[in-house]
Amino acid sequence: MNMPTYERYEELVFRLLSDALLIDPLYTIERQYSKHGCKNKSALLFDFAVMYNGILRCYIEAMENPHFSIPNVRSNIFRAIDDKITFLITENEFIKWKCQILQGVPIIYVNEYQYDRSDKEGITKFLIEHVSKITNITLMNNSSREALFLKEYYLKLPATRINIKETIHPEKYSAELLEFVQYYNNGKTHLWIKQNLLNDPELNNR
Repeated sequence: MNMPTYERYEELVFRLLSDALLIDPLYTIERQYSKHGCKNKSALLFDFAVMYNGILRCYIEAMENPHFSIPNVRSNIFRAIDDKITFLITENEFIKWKCQILQGVPIIYVNEYQYDRSDKEGITKFLIEHVSKITNITLMNNSSREALFLKEYYLKLPATRINIKETIHPEKYSAELLEFVQYYNNGKTHLWIKQNLLNDPELNNR
């Protein structure tokens, strides 16, 4: 008897996204994208990069449940103590989050806890909605584009609360990330961005 083949969430998202974007041949997808200058010792990989007419429009990260602490489900060593889902962030994921802002290329997070593997229609609808929205936003002038990207994407991570992933080894994490966790959880992400990224030369030279 043949056992059913397990399909990783990332593979499922790629298949659904590829099928959905066939409607417009100007869209292309690159997997494990690293041509962005975003690194932590070595280049960091985004699950997918979506191009339109050869121009990078957005990144997509497919987040499986082990990235989260879900109420009543043990995940890593951090367990939810209330009804809130917590995103267990790593240093690399923090660096990628900052890169999207410095580059003006938003990340779309598609999360298994919101759209599980059986909800193929929901995953497809979510991806198309956001890829199309970002493509349209990029046609706006700089100030309008950045304001919408900030509101719709930069201020958001995959959950409304975050914690570092390996709490037994806090020395692995930068002081910057530890500070950011506090700002994010207190609803002050916009202030952290203003204080730490808006004067970055990479942002000013974009």
